[in-house]
Amino acid sequence: MLLLRHLVADLTGDDYRPAVFLGLASIPATVAVNWLLASGTLPETSEVLPLVFACLVAGSVFRSRSAPSSRAGAITGLVGGVPVAGWQSLFVYGDWSAHPVVTDAVGESVGAVAVGVGVSLFTASGLLVVFWLVGSVAGRVGNWLAGRVGSTPGSGESAEN
Repeated sequence: MLLLRHLVADLTGDDYRPAVFLGLASIPATVAVNWLLASGTLPETSEVLPLVFACLVAGSVFRSRSAPSSRAGAITGLVGGVPVAGWQSLFVYGDWSAHPVVTDAVGESVGAVAVGVGVSLFTASGLLVVFWLVGSVAGRVGNWLAGRVGSTPGSGESAEN
């Protein structure tokens, strides 16, 4: 419960507001990339490269701040990953609620819907954890890259995060 409280405080507070905005800004880019790759059909997989790029930027932006860049990348990944997790959970719901094994076991009734909802919620929460972890790693890499690009040889700068 304490972890959730800290997460809500980070999402709504001033410290990580740029990370939240970067996550929100990555959503239209992610949608556009997936729209272009779909070519007339609804894709069952998602391209999240714009989200990873936003997490890298968050890590580099938070290099000069007191907040950890890995946490900024994780928050960016979580915020930008919500639509992707929702999109993928819709596909999982459709696949599982009408799957022949499920309909043979529980019938085409409330049971099939319950299985579909349960598996889609599991998928969405699992994807959000993955986006959190990928964002954290990308934030660290962004911090490292900002240190490599922003410093001159022999300047003695070191990364705090």
